[in-house]
Amino acid sequence: MAFPLTILQMNQDAPYNGPDRRASPRRQVEVPARWEAAGRGSHDATVTDISTGGCFVLTDEAAGEGELVRVDLSSPGGETLTLWGHVVYSFEQIGFAVRFAPFSQGGAPERLRRLLFSSR
Repeated sequence: MAFPLTILQMNQDAPYNGPDRRASPRRQVEVPARWEAAGRGSHDATVTDISTGGCFVLTDEAAGEGELVRVDLSSPGGETLTLWGHVVYSFEQIGFAVRFAPFSQGGAPERLRRLLFSSR
């Protein structure tokens, strides 16, 4: 299954010099998405960076830290990759970071791994 990503270059003008606490390196992307949490309905978003361990969801709607969310990534071909995780931090009217849940559903973690490593 092809699930193309648009890979973006990181801003080289202002590199981050602090420690990287992430277990998995992230890739800068721009992927249309929808997210949902219990009792909140579904909201449009854009995933702007992603790794096998988590992602950042750019959205106007707030999600609370610790909240379980479902993130559906969309491809131009109409495929959807559904990932579940918990919000680790949130910025009001900007978006939130998600750490993916350690359980697998429908092979999503494996599909994401193949997607990230085949897009290089």
